[in-house]
Order: sequence, then structure tokens, then C-alpha cells
Amino acid sequence: RAVAHSLRNPIHTLGLTLEQYWQSESAQQQQHLQHIAHNKIAHLNKNITALLTLSNNDVRRDQLVPITAVIQDILLELGSEQARFVLELDHTLNIFGLESEIRTILHTIIVNAVEANHLVSNTIKPVKISSHQQAEQLIITVQDNGPGFSDAILAHLFEPHISSKADGAGMGLYLANRIAHLYYQGSITVTNQQDGATVTITLTTGTH
Repeated sequence: RAVAHSLRNPIHTLGLTLEQYWQSESAQQQQHLQHIAHNKIAHLNKNITALLTLSNNDVRRDQLVPITAVIQDILLELGSEQARFVLELDHTLNIFGLESEIRTILHTIIVNAVEANHLVSNTIKPVKISSHQQAEQLIITVQDNGPGFSDAILAHLFEPHISSKADGAGMGLYLANRIAHLYYQGSITVTNQQDGATVTITLTTGTH
């Protein structure tokens, strides 16, 4: 019930966006609304795909996934107009798994960081992404300059339908954490800093 309910928010936002689109007479406004609708549809599709993956025990996780390549692909998708990044990446890091799952985890955390930065100022501040290997663990950290997480959100951060966004589904961190824990003996931790928050992703299964 929680999962079904959590998907209603972006669907509701999508409905309102389409209604505004048809009522608008401004081509620029319509283009902006079209961009919002496209993002919501893509977001819903990724969440549904991740849910289907979680329910499928027959998925083979034997692909060698290059961590840096996945991160760079996500940054290319976001584009330089939406965000700036400072990268400190170990380009040798690989993990045996399913690329779509690794991408879901990283995409969720990076997009959250970009959105957090936008909440503080119109000035685009950089999101810092770093990666390294420690023993059998791959560690990726994503640091933003946003307002951080409230105590109320932190207490239930990895539960479905928990979000600080008015139009958020509250599924991103829930799905990312479940995937990391179930299939990669991993974890996601969140800490507030003086300026923003730092999210640490740890993955251990099949690392090289």
C-alpha cells in the first residue's frame, strides 16, 4: 500500500502539469511544462523498473560494471546547465552486478544532491562526487551544499513514501538502499554537514 501510494504524487503532478500545458498560450511556458512532464515520466519509469528488478530473483548479476563510466553517463544526462560537479574518482573501480541497479542507486543520490543545491540558491554550486576502494568495499560519496535533512526526515529516510519534496514519490532512497543491501551487501548512509549533506554508498559484493 505504501509503494502504491508513493507513486501517486508524481502522477498527480504529471496530471496538473498537462492541465497547465493545455491552458497555456505561451510557447516558452509549454516547453517548460513539457520538460517537467518528461522528467516525471522518466522518474516513474525508473522507479517501476527498479521495483520489478527487486521482485525478480532470476536476474543475473554477472556484468562487470565500471563505476566511473556509469557516473559520467549520469552527469552527461543531467547536463552542465543543471549542475556543476567536482569529481575525485578512481577510474579503476568495477563491480560485478546489474548495471541498471548500480545506475538506479547512483542516479538517485546524484539527482537528490543537485536538487538540494537548487533549494539554497539560484547560484549553481558544485556537487562533489568521490570514489575509492577500501579492502573489499567500493565507497562512493556525494556531497551537496543544500539545506541538509531535517531530523524528522532522517529518522525515516529509507522508508517508502518519505520525501521532503512536495511532488516527490519518496521512493528513490528506499529503492536505492534496498538494492544496495539485498544484492551488493551494501549500505547508504546520510550525514548532515555544516553546508549541506553527504551521502555515502558502500558496495561490497563482487568487487575487484
